[in-house]
Order: sequence, then structure tokens, then C-alpha cells
Amino acid sequence: MDSVRSPYFEESDGQYRLSERLEADMTSCFGHWQLPLTLGYTYTVAKHGLKVCAGGGVTNANDVKKLLAAGATTVQSATFLTKFPDKVSELCREIVFMYIW
Repeated sequence: MDSVRSPYFEESDGQYRLSERLEADMTSCFGHWQLPLTLGYTYTVAKHGLKVCAGGGVTNANDVKKLLAAGATTVQSATFLTKFPDKVSELCREIVFMYIW
């Protein structure tokens, strides 16, 4: 389950063309409210022995911890980090400290 849609059509001077890059506000119709849904499908799929790369609503290290506890093998945070690229190092640092300390 993924919220990112790409490519999308851009309009310029009445002409339409495929985008050349991802625009954060045009790639997702989801947000942090999606996390409970993501936790639910992660738990359900993982309890049947399937590997899950969980994504949807992930905005901080605690979200990552919850998804791993629900059975995710990996976690992705695409839309949030596309929208806020300055948060990448902060999120990675939080995750590392969470598991080291």
C-alpha cells in the first residue's frame, strides 16, 4: 500500500505534459492520519508470515518503532520526507538513538 502517485500531468500554457519531478503536494492524498491503517494492515499481513515494507503516515521514529513491533520487516517514509527533506537526518538520528540507547 503506497500513497505516492507518479508521474502526474502538468499544465503550462494550455499544454499538458508528464512531470519531470515529484512535487510533494501532488504525490499523496494521505497524511499522518493514515498510520492506524498502516499498523492494521502490517499486523494482519505479518501474522500470516508475509514480509511487509510498511509505509503510510510515518512521520517520526516512534511511528517506525510501532510498525516494526507490528511485524514490518522494513519501513518507508516517502511522502513525509519528500515534503520535508530537511527532516531526513533528524528522523534517521532518532531511529539510531532509539535502538542504540
